[in-house]
Amino acid sequence: MMGFERMADGQSLSAEFHLLRIFSVRGLVARGIAKDPPQVFQGPSCRFAFGDTLNLLTQSLVGDSLVENEEEWCKQNKANAPFLMVHVGPSL
Repeated sequence: MMGFERMADGQSLSAEFHLLRIFSVRGLVARGIAKDPPQVFQGPSCRFAFGDTLNLLTQSLVGDSLVENEEEWCKQNKANAPFLMVHVGPSL
């Protein structure tokens, strides 16, 4: 059953959803924008940041690290810094 169990009658469930997208930015030279910690730009339901380190970006946007080995992640995903990370949410 993969850890699922039937909910009791009258029991409710609530959830919120987030979307986190990572873009490898090519051809962009942005001096002073990739800071430690990264500067977060914020809109009504969207936040984004630029940076050279995935885990610093995710820590700034969602308060958690993304990967244990950034070098390996970049190799597997054929991605290089600088990165643009976009966080949308939470849903209502």
